[in-house]
Amino acid sequence: HTKWLRETHFTAGTRFDVNSVYGNPLSPRIAIVNKPTEKLTFKLLYGAAYRAPTITEIEQFQSNLGTRKTLANSDLKPEKVRTYEVNIFYNPVKQVLLQLNAFRNELSDIIILTSLEVSNFTQNQNLGKAYVNGIEAKVDLSFSKRIAGFINFTLQDGKQTAKQFEKSDTTFTIPNIAKVKGNIGLTFRVEKLFNISIIGNWVGKREVLGSNPYGPVDGYFVTNIAITTHKFLQNHVYASFSVKNLFNVKYLDPGPRAADGLLYSTVLEQPGILGILKLGVSF
Repeated sequence: HTKWLRETHFTAGTRFDVNSVYGNPLSPRIAIVNKPTEKLTFKLLYGAAYRAPTITEIEQFQSNLGTRKTLANSDLKPEKVRTYEVNIFYNPVKQVLLQLNAFRNELSDIIILTSLEVSNFTQNQNLGKAYVNGIEAKVDLSFSKRIAGFINFTLQDGKQTAKQFEKSDTTFTIPNIAKVKGNIGLTFRVEKLFNISIIGNWVGKREVLGSNPYGPVDGYFVTNIAITTHKFLQNHVYASFSVKNLFNVKYLDPGPRAADGLLYSTVLEQPGILGILKLGVSF
């Protein structure tokens, strides 16, 4: 905590892993928060992380893939990601919070199933890299002590570079990620009894891999509602009831992996209306 530029906080941390296979990677996290006025706040964030390959990705278990066979790769390395964020918060009045975020995610050593050049085998290798750039706007509103709401909108774009099956390196739009999406919600509070939240989720059209014959998957809008009680019976018991996809909208998500319609489904139908009742006890 410093008085630089009126009020600035610096936070740094790291995760240190000891791994007999992949060495001892560091995963740092750095945050700088500046508050030039009471109503305005800036945040700069940086982070790094990795994902170790699974035993399935390493071994491949000699499964057949059409006329090709998969081959294990004991030299497979972890996938890595670096994240960069800039956040701006503006509180013009007590009841309104405006937020604007910009972000960039950089991925390297992405594990990709590729063909070996001199044999009839495929193998998982660290041949991919990618980035995702995006911007998000959010508004939080407090209409009264009993009613609050929010709305957010995200615009993002990602590209991946990879070598796939005997082809030269190619760059393509990252599949299965919506370029546009948003949420809107309202919360109603009944004092000392319960809260009711209604949230709408909108996801835009998603591109798919070239191996997926289905083509782009349409977007959707679903509505969820949740009722949560305050604690009762001497503050030991609470209950909640939620309904997901309240209006039973029919929508699809892109299929996994190649989504070629042979080994993997091209699309996956998502659940319709679903109710969940929970009862919690605390001591």
